[in-house]
Amino acid sequence: TVVHGGDAGTTRKKVERPDPELAREAIRCSFTAGRALRLAAGALVGQKLDPDAVRARVRARFPRAEELPPRPQLDGLLREAIPLVWDVSAGLYTPPDRTSSVTGTRMQSTVGPILEPDAAAQVSRRLHDVIGRRGFLVALTSVRRTAHARRALLQRYGLTEVDVTAIMLERLRALSFPWEAIVAADTGSPTDADFRSLVELFQHEVLPAVERRLAEAPGPVLITEAAPLARYDQLRLVQELADPTRPRPAARLLLVPVRRTEPVLLDGRQLPLTSPTSQSLWLPEEWSAAAPAQQQRNATR
Repeated sequence: TVVHGGDAGTTRKKVERPDPELAREAIRCSFTAGRALRLAAGALVGQKLDPDAVRARVRARFPRAEELPPRPQLDGLLREAIPLVWDVSAGLYTPPDRTSSVTGTRMQSTVGPILEPDAAAQVSRRLHDVIGRRGFLVALTSVRRTAHARRALLQRYGLTEVDVTAIMLERLRALSFPWEAIVAADTGSPTDADFRSLVELFQHEVLPAVERRLAEAPGPVLITEAAPLARYDQLRLVQELADPTRPRPAARLLLVPVRRTEPVLLDGRQLPLTSPTSQSLWLPEEWSAAAPAQQQRNATR
């Protein structure tokens, strides 16, 4: 039950909790191998793995999901969900390079902007400027380099991480929601009653927790794993953070993995930025790969 206070009194609105047993049965029937693979991407991206290791990692996270198929069917699922390609010589799935090709077709890669020779230095200066003036910025990175970009931002700029997905799981588990039940509701259509209940639950239980973490952070913040904000229709938080008329106690950066830089999308939804050009920044590979000392020199030039 969610309680709302207001001038007209207090109202109560009940959010139905999916029945755990029914949810587990739904998982067996509708939680497909492809969806399990996408949700387990964090344990796979950037790794070199044989097919058995891929299946084991997905099974460890989602034991009741549909079993992943063997090769070559697994190649197709990975190609659609995660940037890993089959390396015949190594006998492993590996991150694609710029020349990777599968069955004669070039792999889809992130399309970034054309960069100037000193792009890494410009990015460093821009980040220091945003942090110094307590601004808001969407940091865009390729899907395969998300972990590198996250690590570089946290280590080089002293940011506090606010992981939206981790907070969501933490809050839902605190409310005694089994993970399988959440996934069962999430696999439905946005018009389904269970999915709408999950949206309301996120709005009333998870979003306030995210906002508290942001308010309690001692300095500039890096918001990561923010796809649930788009999935559960709560992009108003991004809109508020991007509003230049709202004061911020410190800078707010949002890390978003993308396949192309325009338009700026989060989980397929366009971000409500007041100025997409000035409020987003592409992090090139040269920047995330640079040593911290070099980054500091670039920032002061």
